[in-house]
Amino acid sequence: NGFKIGKLKFKKEINSIPLRQFGKGKTYDIINNYNYIRIQRIKQPLKVNGFYETFTDDENIKHKVLKYDFNALDFGNAMLINENNNYYIHITAYTKKEETDNNKITGMDLGIKTQITMSNGLKLEYNIPESKREIRLQRRLSRKAKYVEGSNSKKKLAKEQSKNYCKNKNKLNKEQQKRNNKKRDVKNKIVHYIASNYKIVITQNDNISGWQRLFGKKIENTGIGSIIEALKNKDKNKVSNLILVDRFIPTTKECNN
Repeated sequence: NGFKIGKLKFKKEINSIPLRQFGKGKTYDIINNYNYIRIQRIKQPLKVNGFYETFTDDENIKHKVLKYDFNALDFGNAMLINENNNYYIHITAYTKKEETDNNKITGMDLGIKTQITMSNGLKLEYNIPESKREIRLQRRLSRKAKYVEGSNSKKKLAKEQSKNYCKNKNKLNKEQQKRNNKKRDVKNKIVHYIASNYKIVITQNDNISGWQRLFGKKIENTGIGSIIEALKNKDKNKVSNLILVDRFIPTTKECNN
């Protein structure tokens, strides 16, 4: 394909395959009314879910419609991914950018009890804790683990583990992936709302990693640090401007006068 890959090295497993060109007779193509994907050198088309969404009307009749207007999209490369024995395809598509005359400014404060407080009074509170199944799998995994002998202060996992350990680890990864997907979904919705409604966002440059050491799972269950990182990416792409104020400025201090 014209790409210099260098010297091949041993790799234990491959979890992703790049699909560089879209179209009939190329690397991948979407066929049969967006129900199947044909991939080069795979004889049988692969059935996919996710292009359609279903809803029920007032007469309890289910309808199936496309999520997007695919005629208005320009498809680019894609990636076939294996995550915890589940297969996904990530497709990059381009569409025309909608220009909006939005010059609103807002302030945003991050917190522990109330995760986000906007300057207009809007408050966002959310928490995505570990499920009972995830906690149970973590305890079971710790009992099945084999550690290196002689490691007293910090237990080091042995290189070779039992088959039951690997099976349990795979189940735990699936549960953790579900929770991470929920947190990612909440983050994307919050960032989309802020970037769509405000051109300039002002917030303090808080030490989220320090909060993590103090409050532990209260921060880990919300992932508020990823919201700031996502807004920074929006700032790089010139979607919205993020202004970070020094963390030691007393923004909540009342004036004596």
